[in-house]
Amino acid sequence: RTALHLAASKGFTRIAVLLLQHQPSLKHKRDHMGHSALFYALSNHHFVLCKCFVEQFEMTYLEQNLKSGNSFIQYA
Repeated sequence: RTALHLAASKGFTRIAVLLLQHQPSLKHKRDHMGHSALFYALSNHHFVLCKCFVEQFEMTYLEQNLKSGNSFIQYA
């Protein structure tokens, strides 16, 4: 897990934004389970952060888990 994954899971929006501003490639990183930071923000009900990820950093809900192949919609 990256610092972005941790910030997303805890709902630390300002920290997540700073991390992505300084290292935009973090938005593509997955943890050992194949989950992105957006997955953790969504699964922990941090919807303001989810909106920020999607609108400011062009993350998408259609991303697939690299291990299972499931998208966020399938987890819902």
